[in-house]
Parts: sequence; structure tokens; C-alpha cells
Amino acid sequence: MATTVNAYAAAFGQRDFRLLITSSFINSIGSWIAQIVLDVYVYSVTGSLAWLAAMAAASWIPGLLIAPLAGVLADRVDRRSLMIVSALLSGVIGIGFVVIVLTDGPVLLMLILGIVASIVRSPYGPAAGALTPEVVDAATLPTANAVFASLDNIVVVIGPALGGLLVLLGEPAIGVSINAASYFIAAFLAMMLRVRSRGDAAPGERIIRQVLDGVDALRRTPTAAILLLFAALDTMLAGAYTVVFIPISQHLGMGTQGYGYLLAGSAIGGIIGATVADRLSRARRLAPIIVGGLLIQSIPYALTAFTTASAVGIGLQVVSGIGMVIVDVVALTAIQREVTAGQLSRVLSLQDTVALLASVLGTFTAAALLSALPIETSLIVMGSVFTVVALALSPLLVRTDRASAAQAALLESRVGVLDQIRLFAPSSNSVKQRLSAAIEVRHLAAGDVLIREGEHADALWVLADGTLAVTSSSVPRGAIPDVVAPDVVGEIGVLTAIPRTATVVATSAATVWRLGADDFVAAVEPHRQPLLLLGPSMVRLSRTDPDLVVSRQLNSLSVRQPTLLDSTPDHTAVIAPSDTHPPNEGMKK
Repeated sequence: MATTVNAYAAAFGQRDFRLLITSSFINSIGSWIAQIVLDVYVYSVTGSLAWLAAMAAASWIPGLLIAPLAGVLADRVDRRSLMIVSALLSGVIGIGFVVIVLTDGPVLLMLILGIVASIVRSPYGPAAGALTPEVVDAATLPTANAVFASLDNIVVVIGPALGGLLVLLGEPAIGVSINAASYFIAAFLAMMLRVRSRGDAAPGERIIRQVLDGVDALRRTPTAAILLLFAALDTMLAGAYTVVFIPISQHLGMGTQGYGYLLAGSAIGGIIGATVADRLSRARRLAPIIVGGLLIQSIPYALTAFTTASAVGIGLQVVSGIGMVIVDVVALTAIQREVTAGQLSRVLSLQDTVALLASVLGTFTAAALLSALPIETSLIVMGSVFTVVALALSPLLVRTDRASAAQAALLESRVGVLDQIRLFAPSSNSVKQRLSAAIEVRHLAAGDVLIREGEHADALWVLADGTLAVTSSSVPRGAIPDVVAPDVVGEIGVLTAIPRTATVVATSAATVWRLGADDFVAAVEPHRQPLLLLGPSMVRLSRTDPDLVVSRQLNSLSVRQPTLLDSTPDHTAVIAPSDTHPPNEGMKK
């Protein structure tokens, strides 16, 4: 219990996380209020269920179509800025709804605005989802996701209730006004975020190519693809409740009014599930948790067929809601860990697309089932089919567990090496894990050239085993000490974008780890942690290019943007171990 409290305290201790969660909460509450109020308003004006269905379609069909493009956009521009623009545009459209309601404008115009609103809202979710791992560390990420899952379910309880109260007041303009205001508040809170983050989608690339990059990222991370499959099953069953809850309510003797009670029961279960999901997300083996969560979600539907007691039926939906959120949180957390930061928004937008498709499929499948079979039989079929499918697919998760365990052990061993190198000392464990995942292992024989003086610096190299000799045309041979594992070479060029200042050759069999410049920047820069290596790097640079050291000190030279990366120049020639010679000694020489 104390661990859970500490985890939540750690998450809410992050200023940016508090802003992110508050922004999302206010935004979601306003949206739910508007949905309830506008549905009642449209029906009161038209008296048509077809118009209600059209309004619902306007809210999800554009989002389904635009989600992959929205994910590319969230990986192409600064995610914080995208959230701000999305929220502001949504607020402007919200004002349009207010005007239509106050002037008794045409419902068709409201439908068109609903389509536009769905489009401009689409980038907000992928951007916020990709920012979440940036505002909390890896250890706190499951808790952060659990908080968001709780938020979703709290909103489902509070939003419709507030919307219903406003409907009773008979003033729909108040509800849509609150919705418009919520977007502007969300935009203001996003403006206060300090984090800056963008993916690796290049502005010059074609959109379709970048969408396919997100698909390719899933292909190259099969664990994420399998998790996405199970999340889709979870969403498909959840999508069925929009059709099933009214017949269940009638089956339980509550009439159509019981729909809200069943929905609230599921939401309360989701809140309960979120309190344990963060701890479950930290488990090494996810297969029993995810499969178990799907069973907890699906079996209550089958059991509902055997009771007519309303309290029991609502209680079963509480249990189902627990399973639903467990699968949601555990799968999302694992996907965020598996996919690289540069492509995360695109993958999350694909997840949104798959979720919408699964939800629609669940809705229409449940409708077809209910039209062909009695409610009791339909519920037994639903619960049984999802249970069988979850168990049948469980071997996929078992295999991913094994692969993930082996990968985790490998990354842990690499992090142990990085911990011994001063360059990486200021970085958090989550940063070092990302760097470890991006490593390319190379094996050198004695005499192999690793770096040549004058070359472009496109990577830095971690010496995991062996010895490297360093020579430079600017100093006598033997003036630069050998590099002995564990150490790093080549970082000065990566950090300052200057050509290599020395040649590095293996003097024995050696194992080196290549870290591409882009991978290094993507993993470290979002966390804004100082590298604290300016002095030692200058020591090394002073031995190969002392004139450049003076130039840097006089002119504060920096090639990349002024971030934490600018605290070190290139040591492609990176040479003496940084703790062997104090900074002042190197500068005096």
C-alpha cells in the first residue's frame, strides 16, 4: 500500500504531469456535458433518432479516418504546441455550437461543426499520450497511465450527471458554453507545460510515408503489435455496451432508465481497476495479467444471463469494468515502453484507429446478435466467445513475455556499463534504458579503425570491452592515453557537430556499442538533464585541437539548439578517460 501511495505521490510530484492530467480532465468533462446536452437538444428539435445517430457518427467517423494523420502530425511538430492549437480551435468551434443553440440555427450546421470538431480534436490525444513518458520517469509511467484510466472513468460518471442536471434546467446554451470554455482552459494549461518534445517525422516527408512508418514500427516491435491486438479485444467488448446495456437493463427489470446505472457501475469498476493496474504494469510477466483482465471483463456478461437482480447485474458490470481498465493500462504502458519515442505518437494514433474500429465492430456485432437471439443467449455467447478467444491467443503473450524478459536482462546489463561512464552519470535510469535499447553492437579486431580524423560525426561509441588507441595530426604520437573499457569515444562531434578531431584504432579485440546521434538526442534531450561533462570533454578536445577549445570558450560556440546536449563538445577523438586528468590539468597543457 505504501508503495502505491509513493508511486502516486511521485507522479503528481511532477509539475508537468499535474498540468497534463488537469488539462485532460477539464477538457473531457466539458466534452461529456456537451454531448449529453446536444443529444437532448437535437432530439427535442428534430424528434428524430436518425439525427441522433448522425450526430454520433459525426463524432467518431472523422476521428477514425484522421487518427493516423493526427499521429504523424504529433510526431512532426512540437507536441505541446500541437495540443495548444488543437484545444484553441476546439474552443472556437465550441463557440459556434453556442451560437447555433442561442439562435435556433440549423441542425445540419451543427452536424458539420461536429465533423470539424472531431478532426481538430484528433491530434490532442496522440500528442498528450506521447508526452506522458516525457513528464514522468519509467518507474512512474504505469501510475501515470492508471491515473489517466481513472480519469476516463471518473469523467464517464461525472460528465453525464452534470449534463443531465443542465438538461433539467432547460438551458442547453449553458452546457455548450461550458464545453467551449473547457477547451480554452485546456489550452491555457498546455501553455504552462515546460516539456518540449517532438517525434522523428521529418517535415519534408510525405504524410502517407510517415503513416506507414508507424505501421513499420509496429512490425519491428511485434510485442507492441500483439499488445495492440489484445487492447482491441478489450475495446471491442467495451464498445458492445452501447447496444447491450439497454436490453440488459430491461432484463434486470430496470427499464431503459437502468442504462445509466450500468454505465456508472462499469465506470466505478474502471476506477477500482486503475488503482491496481499501475502495480500490475510493473510485473515481468504480462500474459497472465492481460489474459486474466480480459476474462474478468468478459465472464460477467455471461453470468448476467443467469440473474434478474438489478444489484447483482450492476455489480457484475463493476467487475467487468475492473478487467477492462487493467487491460487498457497494462497494454498501453507496455506499448509506451516498447516503441521508440520518435514514433510513439504515430503508433498511439494507430492504436486509436484500431480502438475505434474495434468499438464499431463490437457495437454492430452485438446489435446483430441481439436481433437474432434472446438477450440471455446473446450474453452467454458474448462472454463465452471473448473468453475462448483470449485463452486461444494467450500463447502469443507468453512468447512476448519470454522475449521481453531476455531483452530486459540485456538492457539491464548495458545500463550497468553506462552507469560506470561519466558522460551518462547525470541521466536517469529511464534515459539509460532508452539508450541501451538503441545500441548497435560491433566487434573489432586489433588494428581495426573505429574513427578517422576529419570524418562526419554521426555516432558516439561506448567501449564495452578492450582498448582503443587515439592519435591526432595536431599532437605527437603517444601524447594521448589509450581508452580502456568502460568508456566512450566520439561524443564531442555528436554534441557539437564538429568533424572528428582524432583517429581511434583498436589495439586489441574489442566490443563497442554504436549510439547514433539521432538516437542519443531523442533519448536524452526531452528529459532536459545536464550532462555535466563540459570540463572533461574540453580536456580531451584540448589534446587534439586546442585552438578550437579557445574558440569555444571565447565565443560560446554551439551548433545544436541550446539544450542539455550543448554541455559537451565532440570527442570523436575522445580520448583520455575523463577521470584520469582533472579539467584544469588538461587546460593548462
